[in-house]
Amino acid sequence: MAMSIFDRIAIWLRRFARAEQGNFALIFALTATMLMTAGGAGVDFTRTMVAKNRIGRALDAAALAVGSTTGSSERQLQVVAQQYFDANYPEDALGIASPVQVRVNGPTISLSVTGRVPTTLLKIAGLSELNLSVTNQVMRATNAKLHVVLVLDNTGSMRSYEKNAGTPECDP
Repeated sequence: MAMSIFDRIAIWLRRFARAEQGNFALIFALTATMLMTAGGAGVDFTRTMVAKNRIGRALDAAALAVGSTTGSSERQLQVVAQQYFDANYPEDALGIASPVQVRVNGPTISLSVTGRVPTTLLKIAGLSELNLSVTNQVMRATNAKLHVVLVLDNTGSMRSYEKNAGTPECDP
C-alpha cells in the first residue's frame, strides 16, 4: 500500500525532531526566517498596492467632482472632495486614508491623500505598517460657451462612386 503525502510528512517531521546534527536545524531556522520575511513582504506589498489602487480610484472620483464645480472656494472644494472620496472609499476598506488635501492654483486643482496599511507578515521583520501616497490634478471647468460649426457639402460633387471609395452611389 502506497504512503500518503501526510504519512511522508509525518515521517520527515519525526526524523527532523530526532536529528542530532545541529547544522541542519540552524540552516533551516535561518532559511525559514528569510523565506517567511520574503513571503510576508510579497503579501504585504500586494495589500498595499491594492489599497493604493482603491484610494487612487476614490481620489479620481473626487477630482472629477471638484473639477466640474465652478465658483466654489477652496474650503467648499475640500468638503466636496472629501464627500466623494468617502463615498468611494469606505471606512472598512483595506488601509487607513488621511483626509483629502485640496490646493487651488489658478485653474489647476491638486488633490492628495496619504495612507497606511497595517502589515500582516512583515511584523516579523519589525515593520508594523506600510505608507502610501496618492496625488492627482484636474483642470477646473470653465463657463466658456462652446461654438460648434457644421459644414455640409450638398453641391453634388460628392455623389460619384469613385470619390466615396466603395459606398453605393446615391440618386437624388
